[in-house]
Amino acid sequence: MVPTWAVYWWVSLRASLLPDCFQSEADALSKNYEEAIKAMPAELYQRMVDALSVGKWPDGRELTNAQREQTMDAVILWGKLHLPEDQRIGFIDKGSKAGSSCDDPVPLKWQ
Repeated sequence: MVPTWAVYWWVSLRASLLPDCFQSEADALSKNYEEAIKAMPAELYQRMVDALSVGKWPDGRELTNAQREQTMDAVILWGKLHLPEDQRIGFIDKGSKAGSSCDDPVPLKWQ
C-alpha cells in the first residue's frame, strides 16, 4: 500500500504539467502534502532517516528506488520545516579559517 504522503508528493510533483484549469486543484494537493509532512511526528521522521541509511524498513523489507526517492523528499521537507539549517539532511558545514583572513599566496618557484 502506498502511503498517503507519497500520493500527495507524486501529485504535487506533476502539478506543473497540468493545464491552467487544474492548477488550483494541484496547488491544494501540494499544500495538503506539505501539511501532512508538517504534521508527521519526529519518531516517524527518524524511522525514515534510519530506513534511508540502511536501505531497509524497520520490518526488514528493502526500500525500492521509488520508496527511497519519496522518503528522501519527505525527510528533506520535514527537516526544512522543523530543524535548524545545521541539523538538516545534506547540510555541509563550510566552516571558517582560523584568523580573520587567508594566508598570503606564495608563488611557486620551478627549478
